[in-house]
Amino acid sequence: MTVFATDYLIIGAGPAGLQLAHELHKNGDRYLVLEAQQTIADVADPADHPRLKDRRSLLCDATQLHYPHYLRRNPSPAAAWRHYLQDFAAYYRLAVRCDARVVHIGRRDQGFVVRDRQCRVVTAKYLIIATTLLPEKVFASDCRTDRGRHDAFPEMTHEWESVSVPNMFFVANAAPFGHDPSGAYRHGVLALARIFACKHHGRSWPQTGVGTALETLAEAVTRRILHAESLWQQGTDLCDYVDLAGGGRYMEAVPCRRVPFSNLGRSSFYLTIAYERAGANPFTLFPTANSRSETQPRLAVIRVYYNGRLLDLVRLKEEEHSLQARVTAFIGQHLRTLRGMAG
Repeated sequence: MTVFATDYLIIGAGPAGLQLAHELHKNGDRYLVLEAQQTIADVADPADHPRLKDRRSLLCDATQLHYPHYLRRNPSPAAAWRHYLQDFAAYYRLAVRCDARVVHIGRRDQGFVVRDRQCRVVTAKYLIIATTLLPEKVFASDCRTDRGRHDAFPEMTHEWESVSVPNMFFVANAAPFGHDPSGAYRHGVLALARIFACKHHGRSWPQTGVGTALETLAEAVTRRILHAESLWQQGTDLCDYVDLAGGGRYMEAVPCRRVPFSNLGRSSFYLTIAYERAGANPFTLFPTANSRSETQPRLAVIRVYYNGRLLDLVRLKEEEHSLQARVTAFIGQHLRTLRGMAG
């Protein structure tokens, strides 16, 4: 029996697992990915490759790793997706161990011990489940997640962590209940990596100082509404956050539930920008959706919070001609309130 120790153990070398591995690799963190199949994406299940309307590549800086290039060269979407993921892992030399089907997950001290079918053992501080194919029987009794409210998905915190098993996280299709499951791909996984960097390594969430000058701030918000993939693709999971009381600190693609349930929500005056459907509020502890809200158009929503309470909001259509003017008027109104408080 061989034993390997790491900090982050990712189970599943699909798009979510590889995206997270890429982010951890960039940060210089210790990690390992376990893949059950002989090779990455060895089983070409049509459900595993993007839908025709969702042909977006994983987030990276290599221009040749662009999924549409693979589609043009290969008429089979499943084969194109398989080659793309394999090339992605090879190009970045990601630490992926194939033919490592997990047969047991248990606890050890504050971390985990995981065994595959070849009796190889991995110990890890943090466990990330990046697949929906793990049978319940592989989890020891102290690693079984709470599914009390919604049996379809594990119950998770605002940081994608199991509410009942500390240091166990979920990506892939296990998005927080009521959120868009695709939110775990790409930008959602990047957000999880940033959460790890903040919580475990003392790093800060990337931010820019746009300030509180009305013209500059309104232009930045309008640009994000029009061009930010992380918002319009995954708006039910992610939002932009602007700390007005903190001088206009701008943080992009923050998990919506992280705002009210973290230090971000303790700012006395801040904005959030997200894409939402009428009747759905992604900032609540347990976001809910109904059949009516799913048929509603998705609009950009700017919310203003004062001393922890929602002060005002505006819903905006992306295509409206007066978008920047409406953003400017809305933000300007509340900047005057802020300046009145300061004066």
